[in-house]
Amino acid sequence: MAITDSSVPESVHDTPCRIQTGNGIRAGNVLVAIGILVHIAFMLSLKFGWLNALFNDSSHRFGPVCDFFSIYAAGAKVHAGISEYGIGDHVANVPYYAFRYAPLVAYTLGWPLSLLPAIQSYAFWLILCELALIRNIRLTLEMAPNKARRSVATALWLLFSSYYLELFVGQFTFLTASLVFWSWLGWQSKDRRNRIGAEIAFASAVWPKIMPLATCQKR
Repeated sequence: MAITDSSVPESVHDTPCRIQTGNGIRAGNVLVAIGILVHIAFMLSLKFGWLNALFNDSSHRFGPVCDFFSIYAAGAKVHAGISEYGIGDHVANVPYYAFRYAPLVAYTLGWPLSLLPAIQSYAFWLILCELALIRNIRLTLEMAPNKARRSVATALWLLFSSYYLELFVGQFTFLTASLVFWSWLGWQSKDRRNRIGAEIAFASAVWPKIMPLATCQKR
């Protein structure tokens, strides 16, 4: 007797799909757990340097946080009434690279940052990066079609090793890319407020670095 689809219980048809989905969810949960542990390791390594030997920039470049402190020092120089591009004007008691950004960055970002002690200013920067990461994860979760993919997407954000270097050196790149990501999502929306927010986010991304202009396409 031939077995037709109608003679097979519905639960039998569903079983492989359910098993596959269940395995995907469990694997995704494991990835998220690993991602959380790795992310905690990133944050602790900023203090203890456990991971520095794994990366070129953290083991062969001059000091931690030097890029961020270059902006901080530029703001302090603005306060002191000297050129933000001056070499050897050690107005901040922190190691820093030569200032390489547009003057606008020194006046709009470096100046307010330099009102705080250097370490507190850097802590504020870390919190800002973490908040951007959390928002990126939340927005990615809204785009994922199912729980398994949401778990994988979350893990990929948490396991992104370049994020550690971003925090270690104190660069703009992650925040700039996040602003471009938010802009792209806002441009897809039909809501006028979201589209206005997208334009503001993109303008904010271009302000410290002009590289987002390379992502522009006719919309």
